[in-house]
Amino acid sequence: MNIKMIVMDLDGTLLDSNKEILKETEDILKKLQNQGVILVLASGRIKPRMERYYKQLEIDTHNGYLIEANGSALYSFKENKRTIYQSLNKDNIKEILRFIESKYPEKTLSILAMHHVYVRVKDENRLKKLYGNRILTPFSSFDELDDIYFKVNIFGNERIDKIKEDIICTFSNKYWAGKTSPYTIEIVLNGVSKGNVVEELMKSFHLKKEEVVIFGDGENDISMMEKGTGVCMANALESVKKRVSFHTLSNDENGIVYMLKKWVE
Repeated sequence: MNIKMIVMDLDGTLLDSNKEILKETEDILKKLQNQGVILVLASGRIKPRMERYYKQLEIDTHNGYLIEANGSALYSFKENKRTIYQSLNKDNIKEILRFIESKYPEKTLSILAMHHVYVRVKDENRLKKLYGNRILTPFSSFDELDDIYFKVNIFGNERIDKIKEDIICTFSNKYWAGKTSPYTIEIVLNGVSKGNVVEELMKSFHLKKEEVVIFGDGENDISMMEKGTGVCMANALESVKKRVSFHTLSNDENGIVYMLKKWVE
C-alpha cells in the first residue's frame, strides 16, 4: 500500500488512556514521516493543546498539519499559518446555552474558543481530567471577552444519548452534534467537519483515497474516515464501528502500529 498521508484523531486514537503516545506508535510514525509521509493531527482541540504531541512526533519540523476544533480551522506548519473556516458567534453560543440550561441544567458545559475555555462546572473531576491544569474561564466572563468560538461541549454519563438526539431534532438546520466519547457531546456549526478539511488537503496534494490512511474513534471522526482509507480503533464508539470497514486494536494496544505494519512492512 502506497501511503502518502496519515491523519489521526488524538484522544482515544493516537493517545492512550493516560494521554500519552506509546513508544512503538511514535517510532513508526516518525519513520514513515522521514520517508516522506505527511502526518496530520485532527482533533477537537486547538493548536496549543496539541503542542506537546506534534512536537513529540516532529510534525512541526516536517511541514505537517493540524486540523483544529473538529475542522473549524487548519494550521499549516509549512506556511506557519492558520486558516479559519467557520466559527460560532455569540448569538449561536447563547442559543445553545439557553437550550441546554433550560432542559439539562445539571450538565457540565464548556465552550472552546481561540483564547479561552469557558466552563460551567457541575463535575469538577471530569473537567480536570479533560483539561488538566489549563486555566479555565467561568461563564460569567463570557459577555465581557471578545474571542473566536469553535464548539460547545456537554459532559455527563446520564441521558447523554437523549441530549444528543434532542439537539439534533431542535437544531438540525444549524448545528451538528455528535458523541466524541461515551460521556461527551460536541456541538459545532453545520458544515464544520474534519472530513471537509481532509478532502481539501487531499485535493491540494492530488492524493487518491487509497493513499490516505485515517484513524479515529468518535462520531466526529466519521466524516474524515470516509474520505480516505478509514480505520477505527477497537475502543471506538459502536456507532463509528458500523460505518468503517477497517478495524484495529485499541489505543492502549498500539492500534495504529498494528494496522500500519500490515500495509507498509
